[in-house]
Amino acid sequence: MFAGYCVGHNNHRYFILFLGWMWVGVLYCTFFNSLYVWALEGVFSVFAVLKFVFPLIMIMSGMDMSYSQVAIFFWSVHVAAFLLVSVLLVYHIRLVCIGSTTFETNRRIRSYDLGLKQNWVEVLGKGWALALIWPFGKSKLPHNGIEWDTQETWKDRKSTRLNSSHARYL
Repeated sequence: MFAGYCVGHNNHRYFILFLGWMWVGVLYCTFFNSLYVWALEGVFSVFAVLKFVFPLIMIMSGMDMSYSQVAIFFWSVHVAAFLLVSVLLVYHIRLVCIGSTTFETNRRIRSYDLGLKQNWVEVLGKGWALALIWPFGKSKLPHNGIEWDTQETWKDRKSTRLNSSHARYL
């Protein structure tokens, strides 16, 4: 619902990056807007508290239509956006770290957890470092989106790769 799209295999990395960069942007706006509003208002009073608690009501009722009240309204929007994006980002980072989706988490399905590093490779792709800073970079995903490794198949494939690399050197 948040992005207006279903988050699936091919766009999961973009959704995580969207949340991450959105969080950085909202943090930036909230920080500098907080400094601005603090410098503008500066004085603590009952009226100032009302201005912060009910910023839209103060504007709509005509009690305070000043430029500073509009700045306070935008500050409250920035704080709300910061809280929303923070919760979404933490929730989805947690899901990636445990190798799960919301559906699987709600049903306590844990068979797709391949370890912290591999879980992130599953989402960001093999070129994960580039994917973190440049969304248009090539970063091939290890699966096709239909067939997935479970903990058992991942261990089997991992041991097969290790055995074949040892055989090469013997």
